[in-house]
Amino acid sequence: MTRSDIRPFGPGIDAAIMAHANSLRRQEVCGIVTACPTAPDGYRYHRVPNSAADPARHFVIDPLALAGLPAALAVVHSHPEGPAWPSAADLHQAQADDVVWGIAVPSGQPHAGLFWFGGDLQASMTDRGYRHGVTDCYALVRDWYRLRFGIRLIDRPREWQWWQGKEDLYSASFSHSGFVRLPPEAELRTGDVALAAILGETLNHALIHVGDGLVLHHPAGRVGYDASRLPRTEPAARWQRYIRFWARHPAVPKQAMDSMP
Repeated sequence: MTRSDIRPFGPGIDAAIMAHANSLRRQEVCGIVTACPTAPDGYRYHRVPNSAADPARHFVIDPLALAGLPAALAVVHSHPEGPAWPSAADLHQAQADDVVWGIAVPSGQPHAGLFWFGGDLQASMTDRGYRHGVTDCYALVRDWYRLRFGIRLIDRPREWQWWQGKEDLYSASFSHSGFVRLPPEAELRTGDVALAAILGETLNHALIHVGDGLVLHHPAGRVGYDASRLPRTEPAARWQRYIRFWARHPAVPKQAMDSMP
């Protein structure tokens, strides 16, 4: 199951959200998911008016519209004309809310459907299609470290193709998360991360050393969502010409790394 296929609230909630998104195709709809013990799936979707000045491009939920409702378990809005991945603003606000977020792409648009991200959602390490900001190469490293070591790395909100602006996002993100750059002669351990520059000079890709000269990584496609692009385990040597340096997280004991499969 890919992360885009994760359904934390059940098919009934998904259907209600898509019906809402399809009912107003020219503007962003919004709503919240709450607990509802009497509902079949245990949850309820509440449609909420979009109070944004330009609802075709943005959404705003007036706190007064939530008065009397149970606490939100998820915040939902639509992308009337796509894309099928979150914007940097979406990622930033999802982090601030610290709850699951859902984005619906109405029927008739490319990659129509609903996807979830944020909160404590965790995807498979292998069967996860590429979705920028949700299940991309940096997210794979974050989820891998969280799953294997319980280490939570920072997650910087980012726009699709952020690397074209020459921003050194990856170097800064790994540095702020505690990774230390290794000297060229260092012997690699399982869990070390390679920072690479693909089709340019800006660091824009990360690969995890998983032992025996192999790396795990999630290659991107030409667009921000491609369900066919899955994580791969392959020889590190295949990527050597793109790798600029390796980094290590000091919170992982050496014996823990060396004992991993």
